Amino acid sequence: MSEAGKDPFAALLGKLRDNKTIPASAVSRASEEKLKPLFQSEVLTKIPRGRGTAIIVSKPEYLQQFINKHFPEGIESTARSDMTRSESTCTFRNSKKRSRRTAMPVFIRGFGESTLLYRNTGHTLNTARQTELFSVTSIMLKEDEPLPEYAGRIATVENLEVFTAFHHLKPQNTIAVYTGGRIHRLLLHWLSSPETSKAGIVHYGDYDPAGLGEYLRIKRAREGNTELFIPPDLNALVRKYGSEILLEKSAHLIPRLSATGDKAVKSVLEILLRNNRALEQEVLVSLKES
Repeated sequence: MSEAGKDPFAALLGKLRDNKTIPASAVSRASEEKLKPLFQSEVLTKIPRGRGTAIIVSKPEYLQQFINKHFPEGIESTARSDMTRSESTCTFRNSKKRSRRTAMPVFIRGFGESTLLYRNTGHTLNTARQTELFSVTSIMLKEDEPLPEYAGRIATVENLEVFTAFHHLKPQNTIAVYTGGRIHRLLLHWLSSPETSKAGIVHYGDYDPAGLGEYLRIKRAREGNTELFIPPDLNALVRKYGSEILLEKSAHLIPRLSATGDKAVKSVLEILLRNNRALEQEVLVSLKES
């Protein structure tokens, strides 16, 4: 399990990142000790406020780098506990309260040379053949169980409509993996595991701040060999088919994304801000189909 899933320190960092200030009284001695490097480098500063003291963020970009280093899977997962849904139901009478999945089915479509190998058993899954016969196949990712190996191209696809019509994009030697929006930690674990370390990932998501954030989560977890799919005519597509409302929904993420320094994210953000619009990825498939 990730560090963020265990440590309430992640929640504190999230408040600092989002609010840019918190009361000093809200920081425990243990957390303040962990924050010491940030105080020493003046990323965080203490200032008088009313009758007390506040901690303010002086250098947001360096705080984000600190977060990325310690919580590469994202700090949002910190609210999850170690309980399964069945255990949570017995304890809280609510399967979704303080629950955490220990298994997850993953939908896959294969094209060309795209066979998964379970080295512990020697079994293989020819995803292209399964896709040819049934349009889709799947695997089950389970906590602490062997993962399948794959060294080809992986397309992480955020939206179901694009996933089901991915063949229109004419992929070769690729498995398309449906992420369903925010990628689950078990899937992220597989994509950042030694079993897929030789694979190259291309992320297909919405061209909005939330979609760019998901791309960065995957890239940080893998430490490289991850790209963002950017169509050459993205500016024209955003200008013609983009939505101002879609951009507004996750506009609060823009400062954090701007601070990452990622070239692909910077390129897309410039287009979104220039047009004051964001674009849903379904447009790519609808244009191919028409």
